[in-house]
Parts: sequence; structure tokens; C-alpha cells
Amino acid sequence: MLFANSKGHMKAFNENKKKYITKMIENCKNCQSAFPKDDLYSIFVKHRIFFDDSNEKESYIFFYCEENEFALKEVEKIYKGLEKTALLFRVLKDNQYIYLINSGNNKQIYPIPDNSIINCYKKEGLIRVDRKINEYLAEFFRDCFNNSVGITPKLINLSNKDFKTIEDLFVEEQRKRTKWTVVGTLVKVFSAILKFLG
Repeated sequence: MLFANSKGHMKAFNENKKKYITKMIENCKNCQSAFPKDDLYSIFVKHRIFFDDSNEKESYIFFYCEENEFALKEVEKIYKGLEKTALLFRVLKDNQYIYLINSGNNKQIYPIPDNSIINCYKKEGLIRVDRKINEYLAEFFRDCFNNSVGITPKLINLSNKDFKTIEDLFVEEQRKRTKWTVVGTLVKVFSAILKFLG
């Protein structure tokens, strides 16, 4: 199951994340993908999530949910969970702990809402919530839906060392993201001040 932090905070790997990676290893031992596309697909179906990758420059996901505060908070919680999982995936992939196995099928298999499904959602009074997503989350969806995922001996070795090296990599990636978020915020504030003074 995808892990999620309701507050959206990025932390070093806790026990749940370590268990998730252990599950990846077990999946491969059982001749499955480390990130089974069926698991991700079922999450999309359960939470009425759809991935729009039709625009080459921008990607979106959209949810159908009830129009109330609780449902909207749940959407945000699920979104944060997907972001964290995608960040974990990128750390593992970039550092050669996992690798992609091309399925040989170039056809994209994302959940696609047809008109009948959309009409049913509308009759139920559900609203559509769109979220523009960053490239690493879009890449995660493309990788998992269109490929199988294998693990390398490095990951197995690190699992026997309590994932200490992976924790360091995860924290480093988190710090990079935080740094650029702060820089972006300062640029916006500075621009607003110049505009006000001008």
C-alpha cells in the first residue's frame, strides 16, 4: 500500500517506508514487478484518479470526489502520498537500486475515464479536482504503468544494513527540493516588493 503522511511532511525513511521497500524485494522474489502496476491501477480506480499525459510540456492528475471539506482533504492526503512514493522511486532509480524492464508494449495503459464513467460521477454529485504535477511524479506514473520494475543486488545488500545509505540519499533529495522551494518564494517576494515600489 502506498504510504502517506497527512501533514505532507517529507521525512527520512521510517519503518513503514522500510517495510515498503522490503515488500518490493519480496515482489521480485515472487517473479513480480517491484512496483506492480496492478497495485497502482487499483489505487487510481479506488480513489477515482486519472492521469492526463496528453500535453508534452505539462502533465495533470484529476480526482472525482464529493464537494466537502473532508473529501478535499482526503484528495490532498492521497496526492501527498503519491508524491512521496514518486520521490522514493526516483531516489532508488537514479542510484541504480531499481531498474525498468520494458514490457514491449508502447501503448499507454493509464486509467482513462470514458463518458459513461464521467456521467455516473456527475449523477452522484461528484466534482472534478485537477492538479498539475511535477515531472518526477509524471515520470513515476509512466514508468510503473508501462514497465515492470526490477531490483538490483545493491538494494538487497542495503536492506540487510537497515537502509542507512538510502536514508541519506532520501534526505539529500528532500533538502534539494526544499532549497529550490525557498529560492522560488524569495524571488516572488522580491518581485512583489519591486513592483510595489515601482
